[in-house]
Amino acid sequence: MFVGKTIYVYGESHKDDKGRIAVNLLCGPDEDDQIALHVNPRFDQKTVVINTRDSQGWGKEERDKKFSLKKPGKPFAIWIVCLKEHFEIFINRNEVFATYKHRIPLKLITHVQVEQNCDIKLICSGIEGQNVPVGVLDGHAVPLDIDVPFFNIRSHSFTIYGKPTNSDSRFDVNLRQGDKIHFHYSPRLNEREIVRNTLDKKWETEERDLDFPFLFAKDVPFTVKIIVEKHGFDVDINGIAAFTYNKRIGPLKDIRNISVNGDVELIKMVIS
Repeated sequence: MFVGKTIYVYGESHKDDKGRIAVNLLCGPDEDDQIALHVNPRFDQKTVVINTRDSQGWGKEERDKKFSLKKPGKPFAIWIVCLKEHFEIFINRNEVFATYKHRIPLKLITHVQVEQNCDIKLICSGIEGQNVPVGVLDGHAVPLDIDVPFFNIRSHSFTIYGKPTNSDSRFDVNLRQGDKIHFHYSPRLNEREIVRNTLDKKWETEERDLDFPFLFAKDVPFTVKIIVEKHGFDVDINGIAAFTYNKRIGPLKDIRNISVNGDVELIKMVIS
């Protein structure tokens, strides 16, 4: 562990009113090793306990009553930012939830452990000022349908690396909420157009016009980056800003799935 590093934990708590979650920064690979930082949200007590376990045992607890987690059974995100004198702890991306002074030297921290009543979707780390790759899918088969690993998709991006496999066909990328599709992105090679739309019980009016060349061709690699912002979806194609699709239904945090279908070879997807 070093100054400037951030640990990102995304998961979902169990539907247990007495459930607890624990994120530990360990000084070694074993459960019995020292714990430099113990972050322990407790649904049963509506509080978050923060502590350290050194060679002498558990230290003095610090508790915070600003319990920003929702009821059990919901997604959560815990971010731990390492600064020179202390950790900053964020829960569900709110402003700094708590600060906690270092009690054990940072150089001793080697592992992250998550335990108790929760399912983990992703754990990753990043360095301050750099874009954080939360997940990478390599060579996944199509059709693809994955869960959004965040409790809120806003301010995140999805970069798709692929190749069309049929010059007379199409492929689709859908950002979905159950049967609703917030953003439908469909390059159609036989029409040489990119169709954008929204499905909310029925398809709405398509958008097709683009002041941008059609860059898709059979067996030619492409990169499509979809950035989710407050206003909707910004799309880059092969590193160039192509268009913006304004959101039509909301809120965007209700988007829970991403799917890829059609005649395309998916080389890689990077979630940031």
